[in-house]
Amino acid sequence: TRVAKPLEGNLPAVLPALIGRERDRERLREALPGAPLVTIVGAAGAGKTSLALDVAKQMQHGWADGAWFVDLAAVTEPDAVPAAVAFALGLRDEGQVPLAARLREVMQERTLLILLDNCEHVRPAAAALAQEMLASRSESRIMATSRAALGVPGESVLPLRPLPLADAAQLFLQRAQEH
Repeated sequence: TRVAKPLEGNLPAVLPALIGRERDRERLREALPGAPLVTIVGAAGAGKTSLALDVAKQMQHGWADGAWFVDLAAVTEPDAVPAAVAFALGLRDEGQVPLAARLREVMQERTLLILLDNCEHVRPAAAALAQEMLASRSESRIMATSRAALGVPGESVLPLRPLPLADAAQLFLQRAQEH
């Protein structure tokens, strides 16, 4: 496996405004430096991805090799989780080293933030990969979103509650005006 493109990050250039999540944003920003894995947990539609992307965008310059978004929603086979992460990072599978081990090496060699989004349907595989990648004991961090914690040693869990009604109404109006 080798790096096909320079590591810099792949976060979306423009994100929608985050409404009603100021305290959650601060909790996440405080948790990231001290925990190798921070998992945002909550119900579907609670805003886990929006919160994670917002904080990753704000903090991306804190990681020399960037912040990387890995959307696992389309991953149907648990065995494909390492390939999805490698693809997002621009790594090619050349077969000599298992992808999970190569990803651990990348975590050790680089300082980056990886956002594993939508882990719930491949949770055991995402947890196993996160544990393997974090075995490098580097300054790199993983942020995950899921309906349930990954259960990895050292994981910090950030529960995300539904928005208060007034904030939810404001968010609904904003999204309606965008379309």
